[in-house]
Amino acid sequence: MFLSVNLAGCPGIGDKIELCHHYKTKAVLCQERPRSFDSREKSTIMIRACPKSVRVLPISENKMKILRDFVISLTPEYVLEEQYRRRQKPVRHWMLEATKEAIALSETLVTPAAIYDEFPMRDVSGEQVSLAANGSEEKLAVGPKADLLAPAEQVLVAVLTIGPALEQRVHELQTQGEHLLSYMLDSVGVLALGAVGETMRRLAEEQAVELGWGLSPALSPGSLVGWPLRGQRELCALLPLEKIGVQLNNHYVLEPHKSVSVLIGMGAGYESNHVGSVCRYCSLADSCWRRREDAA
Repeated sequence: MFLSVNLAGCPGIGDKIELCHHYKTKAVLCQERPRSFDSREKSTIMIRACPKSVRVLPISENKMKILRDFVISLTPEYVLEEQYRRRQKPVRHWMLEATKEAIALSETLVTPAAIYDEFPMRDVSGEQVSLAANGSEEKLAVGPKADLLAPAEQVLVAVLTIGPALEQRVHELQTQGEHLLSYMLDSVGVLALGAVGETMRRLAEEQAVELGWGLSPALSPGSLVGWPLRGQRELCALLPLEKIGVQLNNHYVLEPHKSVSVLIGMGAGYESNHVGSVCRYCSLADSCWRRREDAA
């Protein structure tokens, strides 16, 4: 997988120079992970932001930034390995062909974007987290795992999406009876959104390294046990989602549906310099094909 990013948004000229210098001198957002596809072949998946493709433009007076213009390339081997790694089933030829067709379709349908901002932490009290935002105190009812943010000095809040076109095409294929292709295209969309999330995690890790801080796991309403989906109302209110074409509906679900919100704590009190996973807390941890393991 190759992913290049154009980064837009900085509060001023000084930050623009610093960010440009940072990307010229460091191979950031680079992770090379060999994954065994089967006993006969291996596939290497790389997520990389190309330094020459980075452009930083001011869009507001605060820290809010937008990432756009991702280029995501998925291989059939990677898509099938992610689906089959817990099932231990042989891959059929017709499944491989459907995956190739789904990936080809996705190239014209995926329009990724991410919007994010950082907010100072004020307090963690019981199951509630308090942030300083927009000149006032904002509270998030994170639930019994709010202590995961106790070491945080600031938090990064982000909303990510791959746009509406892919899920619209998935629905069309379903109504046309193309169930296998519809399923594989939906799976490709899940992995494409995961690639956008991986970029955000790498950005948080790079920023934490510069500050000498560690990081919390990536926390999301509806995914973290005890933080219900309705928690997206308060979390998403911290960002102008309309700038990336995303909205929150009356059921607290992000639209387009291939979108996700995330909160990452950052501070000197964290031991890990990687953004961890909360999958171990999930009731579906043993069966979910998208389970993410913590880095060693």
